[in-house]
Amino acid sequence: KSGSGKDIWTLKPEQINDDLLGKIFYILTICYMTCLAAIKASILFLYLRIFPDARFRKMLWYTQLVNLVAFIACVTTAIFCCQPINYFWTGWAKETEGSCIDLNSFSEAHGGFNVVLDIWILLLPLSQIYKLNMKPKKKLGLMLVFGIGVL
Repeated sequence: KSGSGKDIWTLKPEQINDDLLGKIFYILTICYMTCLAAIKASILFLYLRIFPDARFRKMLWYTQLVNLVAFIACVTTAIFCCQPINYFWTGWAKETEGSCIDLNSFSEAHGGFNVVLDIWILLLPLSQIYKLNMKPKKKLGLMLVFGIGVL
């Protein structure tokens, strides 16, 4: 009925329930960004609990800071990506005056940055595992366990 699951451009105006889909998408975008940052922060806090090396812990805190700053920047951009804000969900119908940033470019930049940060977070513990006093075969096994996160 509301056109959920379909391309918005293929829907009839009466199928779009008071811009409900646009409002939901707007809120879910912010929730998605919040969840991504929270998951990264939780992994970094886990590393802080596991690894005692002072230099490594400093690097973890810097990575936390990068994650936090990126989160604030991306959520702020997502919230104010259209002026006025409601143009995000009303702009498609051309009923109101307003403008938006290039949402495709913003999404690609956000996604690209998150991929780079994800890879960095996955690679971080490898330096600490390499320093462990154990046989190379066990180190490799431990690195593979941490590497499962790639999947």
